Amino acid sequence: MLKHQHLKQLEDYLKEKEQVLTKFPNIWDFTIGDNPKWIGIMIGESIEPDLMTKIRKGYYYNSDIPIAALTLNRYRGKDGNVYVVTDTYFIEKVTGRDFTKYVFNGTTIKKSL
Repeated sequence: MLKHQHLKQLEDYLKEKEQVLTKFPNIWDFTIGDNPKWIGIMIGESIEPDLMTKIRKGYYYNSDIPIAALTLNRYRGKDGNVYVVTDTYFIEKVTGRDFTKYVFNGTTIKKSL
């Protein structure tokens, strides 16, 4: 389960993010820009409800690095196939438009508002 201690650990790594660019200078294409945009991501089987709420409300490390979380769970079906269920926790940005598209009988349908 992802807990606040995992967030603290991620923040400790992010404090040292410049070491990554120093030690591995070819990891970033500086022709794209001088400053990479960082996102902190935690991954686990589940997440504490208060940590989930904190992230969904828009938690940033040091006021500029957004923090996200993913939960992953694997299940084996009776047919032997492995199924992976993923939930994403990130800043909820609500817009007035919904661009959801569905495919029904081979036809793509846009969601109407």
